[in-house]
Amino acid sequence: MLARSLLVLCITCLAACSRPLPQPKSGQVKSAGLTGKASASEYSGAVESARKKARAFDCRKTDALSIRRQKISSVANLVTEKFTVEINDPLRKIGTFEQKYLFYHCPGNEPRPTVVLLTLFGDEILLDRLTARSFCRKGFNVLIVIPTQVHGETDRPFDQVNDVFTRNIITARMGIDLLEQLPETDPERLFTYGTSMGGIRGAMLFGAEPRLKRAGVITGGGDIPGIVAASKYGTLQGIREARMAAENIPDITSLRAYLENILTVDPLD
Repeated sequence: MLARSLLVLCITCLAACSRPLPQPKSGQVKSAGLTGKASASEYSGAVESARKKARAFDCRKTDALSIRRQKISSVANLVTEKFTVEINDPLRKIGTFEQKYLFYHCPGNEPRPTVVLLTLFGDEILLDRLTARSFCRKGFNVLIVIPTQVHGETDRPFDQVNDVFTRNIITARMGIDLLEQLPETDPERLFTYGTSMGGIRGAMLFGAEPRLKRAGVITGGGDIPGIVAASKYGTLQGIREARMAAENIPDITSLRAYLENILTVDPLD
């Protein structure tokens, strides 16, 4: 019941697309270490710092080497399709890989508002599918971005976490490139939504992607070093303990200091 209530609340917020997004005023900014009143130079520096970090998520349209579209199912009020895109690694580190997207949409080619949905952790699960169907019942289309890399592998060093987040955000932006080519998409009404890890990625995507008009973030968070170091979530605890042992990190205090030094992408940026 709680999950259904949160979902209805989020859909209601996204649907209110007639109001412009509030923008911070130059004299009042709470980002990049600034709080309360800020001088013009401090504000300008904070904005430029944020833009520089957002450029880490820039992508080249030519990195999408091929696209395959496959219809999975079609019922009275819902069509489900899968797009498989062969991508040249935007970070130029792992060669090429296949990125998968699930596209839930109403029948026909009428352009509709579309939600880019970031999965909870890795592959899409029942909650992601139920969320997509709920959006569709409200008249939205949904593109589920299925991350090729996730944060659940105990054999991935901490210093590769940046790359995983960056690929997640870039491939989500490439999914928006894909949506803009589809007649079913209204490019002026694009939104993003995510829960848990999907909310963390969604917040970063929203900050980097100007084509998105609204974001729905459920139980997301910021300060990734703090989350990794302090989380009591069982899966994350297991990953943390395995990596601390493998990388000879003696305690949580040392771990947090190390993560603050190497992790450069964060929703709070």
